[in-house]
Amino acid sequence: MEPNKKKERINHILEAATALFSEKGYANVTVQEIADRAGLNKATLYYHMESKEELLFSIFDTICSLLIRKFREVMKRPISPAQKLKEVIHAYIATLSEHPQAFRVFVSEGRELKGEHQRHIHRECNLMIRIVEEILHEGAEEGIFRLSDISTATLAILGMCNWAAHWLPSHQELPVEKVSHTFYHLVTHGILSPGLSFP
Repeated sequence: MEPNKKKERINHILEAATALFSEKGYANVTVQEIADRAGLNKATLYYHMESKEELLFSIFDTICSLLIRKFREVMKRPISPAQKLKEVIHAYIATLSEHPQAFRVFVSEGRELKGEHQRHIHRECNLMIRIVEEILHEGAEEGIFRLSDISTATLAILGMCNWAAHWLPSHQELPVEKVSHTFYHLVTHGILSPGLSFP
């Protein structure tokens, strides 16, 4: 098979698997269902992908690679830590919006990955965490951010973005720019009116 046609078929299989994993959950999907959704027989599917878990790993790796690339692009820019944080949040929400089914799988099915697949994705997720931590450290050192626990703040920011995978696709009336700006404002300003404070 020609390389382009092979790549096209693999993408078609991944699209079918992504849709099914998103709709039913990884554990509830059979290889036969993926083959049927892709319009292939099981033998052809196994020719391109060695297992169901390989399909799941490919979905995770694709999302991680997209996010890491976008995060690194932000980090290369000569902008303030606050602007970096704003753009990283926007990149996250934009990626989620562009790939809603894959992202829903990404935030829900990580426990299904085993062995080297799990370790590889763990390393990629840790890299994203370190990038956000670097932004917060930079901002704290410059006096832009006031943070007592950067690690927890990082996980809270990424967790807030992750959870949007469960509700944003059903709220298509919300522009990505508005959602990411609201998240950024919550992180940097909170919800208290200026001048008010509570214990």
